[in-house]
Parts: sequence; structure tokens; C-alpha cells
Amino acid sequence: MLHRFGWKRMAKKLHAGSLLRIKRKYQIIEFLESGGFSDIYIGKNLENNRKVVIKILNNEKFDDNIQAEQYWRRERAFINIQSKYSPYALQLIDALVDRINPNNPKFIFITSYINGLDFETWFQHFQDENRLDFYEYLIKYIFYPLSDYFAFVHSHGLIHRDFSPGNIMVTKLKHKKRIVPVVIDWGAGLNFDPATIDRIPSDLKDLPYSDDDQIFTPGYAPPEIDLSKIQIPQSDIYSFGMILHYALSGGEEPKELSGTALKRFKIQWEDYDYPEQLKIIVAKCICYEPRDRYRTFELVRADLKKYLSSLNQNGKKKQC
Repeated sequence: MLHRFGWKRMAKKLHAGSLLRIKRKYQIIEFLESGGFSDIYIGKNLENNRKVVIKILNNEKFDDNIQAEQYWRRERAFINIQSKYSPYALQLIDALVDRINPNNPKFIFITSYINGLDFETWFQHFQDENRLDFYEYLIKYIFYPLSDYFAFVHSHGLIHRDFSPGNIMVTKLKHKKRIVPVVIDWGAGLNFDPATIDRIPSDLKDLPYSDDDQIFTPGYAPPEIDLSKIQIPQSDIYSFGMILHYALSGGEEPKELSGTALKRFKIQWEDYDYPEQLKIIVAKCICYEPRDRYRTFELVRADLKKYLSSLNQNGKKKQC
């Protein structure tokens, strides 16, 4: 996760083998990374010997402890809501507050450990397989499920705001011999009124300015970020379209654009040989104006389903 501004990193990291002071059944295995607002560790639940992810908010990144706790409560709620999508979604195992030092409380999440690869790493291996069903496999097992997942979370009033390849984990279900994409890191998420999801968005210039920190991953951020505008459901759709293009084009990293360049940005379709039907879907996801994009992920999902159906009309796979 990247930002327009830099944050101080948490000064003191927990060492491998140490226990959390509160609910000492959680043990640190190793430090993983510093995210936008937190330090993240791989840990172990000593009661069942299962791996977990331990996420500790860094209080230095907030104005005060009250703001940190509000953020903790919000992310806790978001993880819980999206977890209802399926048992394979990110699961909240515990949410803890360590107030042993009242001047510096620690707000902690314990979430499920996703045994898999981040999307970029998984995709590199996938490309090496030289699969004949390259496009069909990507849509069927990665992007159609992701569109279905986002249709669910948007219907519950959640916007991710930092959807990028780095926030997708790909895990293999051994008993079903298939893969599942899992969206992680809801720290940047925001609420919206799901009753408004079918409304036509305002022109970009008329969207309100955002009071929240601008959180984004270069190349996948919608134009709303460049103009410091609020993000809306169609912002996630833009990011989805850019990830879809990244995969279909064979892993070409999108460039970070701004100003006039971003407004005029069009993928030069003649440079890519992926199926025309998928180019049309990508194009509708990444329109500069939110009102020109797909209104909802239900519509994205429907068009991806049409693509998959077109491959097997009359029981015979068509050539792409």
C-alpha cells in the first residue's frame, strides 16, 4: 500500500517467539511488513497450532489514540462484514486492545492466515505454464470470483479504496483442486450508503473533495485520487479494470499518470492481442469519468459470465 505522504515506521518490532501481552495464546513467528497504518506479523495460535496474521496498529500514524481506536473499530467491522461472503474470505479471529500502558494502547487484529501467493507472484508462475486456456482460466477462477465478491461487499456498503494486485492472495483448495482469490487489507476501506449504488455518479469535477488520507497504489488508483476527490463504488471498478488489463496483457505494469495525461489515458488496444470481448469490459471499467464506467459489479460480473458462456456455445469452445 502506498501513499502520497510518508509515515514513520513503528520503532520497536516484536521478536520471533514473543507472546502478545494480552491473550498470550498468540505467538510471533516472524515480522512480515509495515503496511499503511500498521505492522504485520505471521503468528501462531498456541491453542490449535494454526498460523494467523497479527496486525498491530502503529499509533504514531494517527493524530491521537481516539482516532486510532476509531480506525480499529471501523476495520474490525469491515473485515467482519466481508467475511460473510464465503468461508474462504479473510476471517477475523480476534480483535484485541492492550491497555497495559494507558498512554500507548495497542490495537490489534488477529486474522486468518492465507496460505498462498500474492497475485503478482502467482501470476508469474501461471504465465510460465503456457496454458492454452489462459484467458478462460483467469476469468473463471480469478476475475469472475472477484467481481462476485465485490458485488457482495458493495451491496453491504463497503468500498475497498486500495484494490491492487498486492491486495489479492491466491490460495489453492486442495480438496477441490482449484484456486480462490482472497482480497486482503481493508484498512483503507470506507462506508457508503448501498441504497445509492444504482444512482448515476456525478461528473468527476462535481464530486466532493475527500477529507480522508489519500491511499493508493500507483497505476491502479482511479482519477478521483489525482483530484483529491472522494472515492465511490465506481472507484473500485476502475482498479478492478486495471488489474484485469494487467493480467490479460501478460503482466504489463500500468504507469502512474496524472492531470491531462490521466484524463486522456486510453489503452492502445492494437498493442494487445487478448480477446475483443474482454477489451470492451476493461475499457468500460477504466473510463475517466465514473459515470461512464460500469455502475455496479453485478454488471461487470454479468459481462464476464457472457464471455465464459461464449466460449462454450453449442458445447464447442470458440477460438479467441
